[in-house]
Amino acid sequence: MNISNEDKYAYIFKKYGIGKCKNKELCKLFQNYETIINLDIEKVIDFRFKEYEIYNTIASIMEPEKLNKILVDIRRNNTKFLTEAEEYYKRIIDNGVNWTHLSREDYPKNLYNIVDPPAILFYKGRLPDDNKPSVAMIGARQCSLYGKQVAETFTKDFASEDIQVISGLARGIDGISQQTAVDYDGATFGVLGCGVNVVYPPENTELFDEVLKRGGLISEFEFDELPIRRYFPSRNRIISGLSDAVVVVEARKKSGTLITVSQALEQGRDVFAVPGRITDGLSDGCNFLLANGAGIAISSESVINELRNNSYKYSESICETNNLQFIFNQNDEDRISKSQIEDEDDNDDLMDKSLDELIMHYLDQGDLGITDLVALLYDKHHSYEDILTTLMELEVQGAIMKIGPLYRKV
Repeated sequence: MNISNEDKYAYIFKKYGIGKCKNKELCKLFQNYETIINLDIEKVIDFRFKEYEIYNTIASIMEPEKLNKILVDIRRNNTKFLTEAEEYYKRIIDNGVNWTHLSREDYPKNLYNIVDPPAILFYKGRLPDDNKPSVAMIGARQCSLYGKQVAETFTKDFASEDIQVISGLARGIDGISQQTAVDYDGATFGVLGCGVNVVYPPENTELFDEVLKRGGLISEFEFDELPIRRYFPSRNRIISGLSDAVVVVEARKKSGTLITVSQALEQGRDVFAVPGRITDGLSDGCNFLLANGAGIAISSESVINELRNNSYKYSESICETNNLQFIFNQNDEDRISKSQIEDEDDNDDLMDKSLDELIMHYLDQGDLGITDLVALLYDKHHSYEDILTTLMELEVQGAIMKIGPLYRKV
């Protein structure tokens, strides 16, 4: 890729830590970064009564005096920052990674229209086609055979209809959906909670390569950034943001999957849930969504028809998102919070040892599954969420490996 001045300015703008929402609104207002950096805001401030419309518009995004201070500093150090930006992008190119940013025409339109899109988006392969519909397939990592069969059936049908499949390339429903899309020559895109050059989980290495051939790997994190627990809720807003609709196949009532649903609702996306048995914990989340107005995904055709009715692009939600959003905003036992995630992680402590030291200590005694570790650490105040996240980090570091359902110390 060629490195343009606009690319360099995007890097410089991000370097100053201007928030995603402010970044987007400034780009919408002034079209590109170069225009922003060259703004004579001092004049606007000095003549704020004469230029009240411009002043008030800028002030609605951020304090004009604060923005002016940043721009003055950027102009003062322009040569230094441009050189730094060029070196930054050359390193990205050398590692086989592409990028786009808010002021570029190839920035995904679906993602651009959310409240807090990434200022710079990194990818390998290609980005989703704005002219084709996209569906996010999400669900439990430890899914049932029923969930697996549903994910495969839906994704196969989406592939046949040229509907792009977006997911997180995680274990369970994510990976199953994306593998099926690959198997049936469908386009699929993996949004990662780490850099695009980092494979997580490690056993999905082959799938990562296959997804690259059929679509792309996408992340807002630097290309070599390792997965960290706090990255995943942020990653999830991109999964729903790139999509026209979200399909939940299986999920517990308090799970990371439902955080994605909450973000999808905030973004105005259609949400569908696959019904399940009321006695099955893996269906609690889906049945909860259905009870509160989600679209009923009794077949892939029900999702496809809604996309067709919306001319393959999102217009108005087909489910009662106001009711759903009310549920997600409640401050009671049903509220979904990051500390309550059951599908993705849970954690605690033992004496003076950190969680990773505790896990390595127990694995010294033999191979263990996640259920075993949760039981061992139950009275140490470590959540399932934190345990799973730490296992993920240890896998990436090469300290442990996963063999079937068990973890083994390397």
